[in-house]
Amino acid sequence: MKKIIISVIFSLIAIFVMAQEKQVPFFPESGTYTITKKIAAKSGLFTEYKNFEEANMYILPDSSFVLEVDYTEGNQKLKDRKAMSKQEEAAFILQLRNKTQGKDSSLSLDQSGRPALLLGSTIMGLGYYANAMNVMLNTYDNDSYKIPMATYMLTAGLSFVIPYTTTKDIPVSRAQASLMFHGQTRGILHGMAIAYIIDHDYGNDNNQYDPYDYVDGEENDRRIRLTFGTLLSAGEGVMGFHIAKKWNFSRGDASIFQLGGDAGAGFGLLVSDAFDLYDKPTAQAALGLGMIGSAAGYYFGKKLADRHEYTLGDAITLRTTLFMGGLVSNTIVNYFVPDNNDNSKPYTMATIAGCAAGTYFGMKQLEGKNLTNGQGILIGLGSTAGSLIGLGLGFLAMPEDSNNTDILFTGASLGAIGGYFLSSKFIRKKIAYNNNNFDINLAFNPTALFLQNSNNLRPDYVPSAASLSLRWVL
Repeated sequence: MKKIIISVIFSLIAIFVMAQEKQVPFFPESGTYTITKKIAAKSGLFTEYKNFEEANMYILPDSSFVLEVDYTEGNQKLKDRKAMSKQEEAAFILQLRNKTQGKDSSLSLDQSGRPALLLGSTIMGLGYYANAMNVMLNTYDNDSYKIPMATYMLTAGLSFVIPYTTTKDIPVSRAQASLMFHGQTRGILHGMAIAYIIDHDYGNDNNQYDPYDYVDGEENDRRIRLTFGTLLSAGEGVMGFHIAKKWNFSRGDASIFQLGGDAGAGFGLLVSDAFDLYDKPTAQAALGLGMIGSAAGYYFGKKLADRHEYTLGDAITLRTTLFMGGLVSNTIVNYFVPDNNDNSKPYTMATIAGCAAGTYFGMKQLEGKNLTNGQGILIGLGSTAGSLIGLGLGFLAMPEDSNNTDILFTGASLGAIGGYFLSSKFIRKKIAYNNNNFDINLAFNPTALFLQNSNNLRPDYVPSAASLSLRWVL
């Protein structure tokens, strides 16, 4: 009777465990979840099965693994199910890697960033390239709607097909995908800025600079700007893809590099405003200074990435402190600037100083830390939510007939600071809790009790019902 009860209990546990199985990849870098007959034949895997069909790996709630191999004998389909501990699974995967070395490089090919790259290119095609191509080819003046529609569809489709075919058999990391999309988007702005620098008399000949001339103008002017924007977008996208590989960027390094370029361009444009360079005779110099600032920012971003191994969470946090510094500095200046003042210079100078201080503060805060993506997002959202709450409370406290914005700036700044430190404190506790000197892994695998006498098991394989491992973290 006792044996029957124990068997029933373990059967229920086994059923529950099998119901919670989650498939895991054999080769995460290439996203290979299933070893098919074709892959096995090409790579020399699972040769111990005469009529191999496919193999899949699953992880159980107790952190153990199960390998399922489907094969045939005559007209009968069979399944070999092998339970593995975490250590056995790691050894098995290493064995697979050794077998495939030199036979099928596509299995170990890192294409983790390829879906993001294809998505980014498709979005660019639908949102920019297709419309730009119609303007560049002047198809909208055609009497037939078929030409612009066909141009749009073909361009949008090729924006997916071209990167799909060219990246099919090459490594595509997340850093490469990120830098390519960054180059595609920023290249549009760089190209249009260069077009304006070369010939800034767009739209009309008024002496007073009109910023809308840069967007709206004569048809030929738009074609020139979009041509430059498209060429620079494609060129910088491809360049970003290749330099991420050449410089061996991680996703965090790439984000720091991007932040440097964006911040540099912003600083350059702010300096232009401080020196009144946006008047039409000197508007070229203003955009030129923005381009120089962007190049300098990329340079310093590369230096930062080389000096410290930043994570994506670190980069998100650094962006948060940069914007937070600009908000706080503008709050301080707002107390000293009259309400009827139309001069933007005090705010411009405050933004430059505040963003620089925020960047320095963020770099000091990140010393000795490697924040995860979720932690960086939590800090950013915490600071943003705090700023919004402070701004909302400021609106409630401000008299309805008052135009004084001091209380609004103050509420937003205090909320941003409070949200930042509260979320950072929560994360520090998390890090302190998880950062033990050793890691204990105790795993139970009750299904192994039922596989001991299985006819489908290899003679040299003995499943483990329990395992204990101790790993020291140095």
